[in-house]
Amino acid sequence: MPHLIFSASAIVNQITQLLRDRYHSGFPIIKELIQNADDAEARRFVVDFYQSLPGSETATNPLLRAPGALILNDGQFSDTDMEGIRTFADSTKSHDSSRVGKFGIGQKAVFHLCDAFVVVANGHTLKSSWQVVNPFVAIKNLPGNVTELWEELPQADRRLLLDRFATVAWPKCLGIWIPLRNANLRVAPQAGFSMTTPSVGEIVERWSRPSDLHTLLTMLSNLREVAIRREGRDLIALTVSGSAKRLSLVAKRETTGKDDASEDDVRPLRGAIRRVPDGRSMRYVGLEALLPKHDLGKLRGSEYWPCTHTAFSPAPRPEKGEPHGAISLWCDPRSRASELSISWAVFLPVSEGRITIPITDPSVGRVTFCCTGTSFWTAVVSASTASMDPAPALNRVTNRRPARPGTPNCATPLYCHSSLRCCTTHSLQEC
Repeated sequence: MPHLIFSASAIVNQITQLLRDRYHSGFPIIKELIQNADDAEARRFVVDFYQSLPGSETATNPLLRAPGALILNDGQFSDTDMEGIRTFADSTKSHDSSRVGKFGIGQKAVFHLCDAFVVVANGHTLKSSWQVVNPFVAIKNLPGNVTELWEELPQADRRLLLDRFATVAWPKCLGIWIPLRNANLRVAPQAGFSMTTPSVGEIVERWSRPSDLHTLLTMLSNLREVAIRREGRDLIALTVSGSAKRLSLVAKRETTGKDDASEDDVRPLRGAIRRVPDGRSMRYVGLEALLPKHDLGKLRGSEYWPCTHTAFSPAPRPEKGEPHGAISLWCDPRSRASELSISWAVFLPVSEGRITIPITDPSVGRVTFCCTGTSFWTAVVSASTASMDPAPALNRVTNRRPARPGTPNCATPLYCHSSLRCCTTHSLQEC
């Protein structure tokens, strides 16, 4: 029976649109990679930039002869994950509410920097331990398309990457080689996900943001070590203390299979993060809340909760998400700027959007406050009136009377619940 033919050009165009509309270049790319590693239960994550891989002058594959970044982590990796890297418009964890984007659509953010990349796994049980992710190779009618030359990865080429694994000496290691797009590494004349040619120095500068990396680590569950390197030398290395209390409520609920839907749970976050090269150790505090009994928890069963329509379910399937939120607070008293920096996000722990408020006392330093949660705000806004006031939506869902005029309305109670308790329980001196 004749079957549908999938257009490679359509997939490439979809990825291009995704890059423009959803995933920004710069620091958000490393956020995606770090989040993927955390979701894979990795404890260690390294980015190593190379102007040229050692021995690359003998490489057969042009992707290995370009400047690039080698992404390493020691997390779990399966055949399903390998398939997820090669697949567009789906995710290996789309129905797992404890995970964000492991090797799904978010992984494609790296195409801001390249038009193909290489995956090599070492120490995992896989059908195939390597893969060239090369979206343009199937477009046969593209004049000047040279991507067939990128397909083969001989054993000697794989060895170039595996030799770099020795710099971390982990029993299990997943490596992703991102060859930076340049004049000598083009899909075809005037073709590719972008016409930009990012340099190693430019990406190093955009990814080496100690404050944002620090904040990101306070909001993860598993990662304890993050390092940014250049030619094998640490530029920034952050390590979370072994006694730190990390995010765990949603993951615990998923792994135990216990139905805690009727129970609210709030637990403290606390730890210290040591930074290299200056050796500074900065403590953080915070709270994590899983509040199914809260008013916003009722949104998931309401008409306002976003749903996904698929051909494999007769009814719309609710999008993943839990009534879960967290905040973290940390202070760098040695910072030159005395200010309060507030950032927020839905899924990823750090957003590009932030508010900065000057602090008049120069001895305080930089105070960073971050809050994160799932897509309840989307549901509230979907149910809101044209004025974008979420109160009517919450009132309809919870059968509550409207608040009196002038009464503060908390449309994000997960954040406020955590924030108020954290800020009243812990002083800045504890950071």
